[in-house]
Amino acid sequence: MAADNIRILALSMVEKANSGHPGGAMGGADFVNILYSEFLRYDPQNTAWPWRDRFFLDPGHMSPMLYAVLGMAGYYSLEELENFRRWGSITPGHPERDLAHMVENTSGPLGQGHAMALGAAICSVGEVSAQFSMGAIGKDAVNPGVVIPLELNEVDVSVINDAQARVMRKAEWNRRNSVDFRTSLTGMVTQFNKSWAKDNQNSVSSELSVNYTHVYSKDKYTMTFKFYGIYGVNFIDDAWFKNQDKLELSHLSSWKVREKGLLRNWAYSVETKFWSQFAEGFKSRTEHDPWSNFMAPGTFNVGLGLTYYSPNKKLPFEVTLNPLSGDALFVLDKRLPDDRKMKLGLPDIRRDDGSLVTHKMQGGSSLTVNFKRTFNLSKSVTLQYISDLSSFYGWITQVSRKGEQAELPEIMPTALWTNRFIINPLKFLSLEFRATTRYDKSQVDRVQMQYYLRVGLTYGYKNR
Repeated sequence: MAADNIRILALSMVEKANSGHPGGAMGGADFVNILYSEFLRYDPQNTAWPWRDRFFLDPGHMSPMLYAVLGMAGYYSLEELENFRRWGSITPGHPERDLAHMVENTSGPLGQGHAMALGAAICSVGEVSAQFSMGAIGKDAVNPGVVIPLELNEVDVSVINDAQARVMRKAEWNRRNSVDFRTSLTGMVTQFNKSWAKDNQNSVSSELSVNYTHVYSKDKYTMTFKFYGIYGVNFIDDAWFKNQDKLELSHLSSWKVREKGLLRNWAYSVETKFWSQFAEGFKSRTEHDPWSNFMAPGTFNVGLGLTYYSPNKKLPFEVTLNPLSGDALFVLDKRLPDDRKMKLGLPDIRRDDGSLVTHKMQGGSSLTVNFKRTFNLSKSVTLQYISDLSSFYGWITQVSRKGEQAELPEIMPTALWTNRFIINPLKFLSLEFRATTRYDKSQVDRVQMQYYLRVGLTYGYKNR
């Protein structure tokens, strides 16, 4: 039905203009319909999306076919199609490059489209289809599906082979790699409950954050790398004051257990994670006692176990179970007072010189659950829900004290659960609400909670 509509539109355009070539356009209706509806990837809201697939039309006289399929996709109005071949219209008899309407190339002389497609492929501009047609729809091919071979004496076959090899490598890289980058500059309102507010104050601040996720997959192996950084300040009493900063790196490597059967969604996994504050912080605006710094605190986690990947696209989550897991806490800035170090989780164990130990190591088991899904509320508004749960239970806890190992008197489980709701009402505008629940008995023997609301500018990039 869609192909028939393309034929009707193409023939009507030529009849209305009393000029043009209807044969090739009608003959190519079937293949161009399948191409645009089932194979090409493009964003109707962003015609300049750099990772779109590109279609280069070689015989320019087949422009009615191109205009018709793009008109059905919403890029041309019926009035613009009726103005085919008229002076000053955006639907000339031979197409001219117009990215706003998804026309990738100017085509007139036969062979021009092939040359431009090859050039784009060799330059690896975006993602060009790795399939090169060795035929062209002829101008006399009125019946659907009739293909007339194209003589390649004017195009060096070695150039086609080189371009195809380059594009296939590019397509393979895009198939194996998923990149997601997001940065935001926002204003934020933060509120803590009484347990958490011992070290933090409710505030209004500005912050800069960066998120980067890279997923690499090949056969049974999948590697996920994540980076997260944030720095926030507020301005009170004529002074800038840092109220939060964090640097986090995580890595997960997994190998599928089975390709089929009950274990097809399970994988052996190795997980590592590091986070630290990275900027010097003070207790308050009036008390300039050191309160945080790089590796004060800093934590490092490693786990060995199994990961389950949900096959349900409407319920995209993953669960990692690590029966063997290690956790290390470091507070390496000697200027921090002892009461601050103990609040960060160090035990009240002294070295021979009376100073507090600087790190704590635990062996135990850990669990992490990650969920992320995007909902399209309208054509331009999206809602993203992200939930991350992590917990650790140590069954071997030791600290280093002058070359000796001292056992802690009590094993203290920890848990952290974060929920985020992100709405993008406009392309570069975001609204985020986050709720964080934390339990760490080494700091406070109560549940700690943090809420914040962020509004500001955001920029995101995905390669697919």
